[in-house]
Amino acid sequence: MPPVDLRKGLASPILLGAGLKAYYGVTNPVLGNYGVPIKHPPAKLPAEKLVMKATRANSTRVLRGTKGPKQKKDIKANIPTPGPAVVAPPGAPGSTSKT
Repeated sequence: MPPVDLRKGLASPILLGAGLKAYYGVTNPVLGNYGVPIKHPPAKLPAEKLVMKATRANSTRVLRGTKGPKQKKDIKANIPTPGPAVVAPPGAPGSTSKT
């Protein structure tokens, strides 16, 4: 089968490409025959880069103060609780009732 370029003469090459990816799968080399780019799996990182990546992520969390749900659970706000409400007797100065 000769290669077909989807960018020429079709109204919606994106939809056709998405349909082909759904039919064949995103990593199938047959997609190249239709001019649809094949999704390659990400490259494996070496151990040094993985350590560097984790260190940078942890330092960013410390810098921004980002915490997970378990750490957030231990943080409680100190909100003062209101005391008992004082109600003025009717007729006393400051009461709103008119007798």
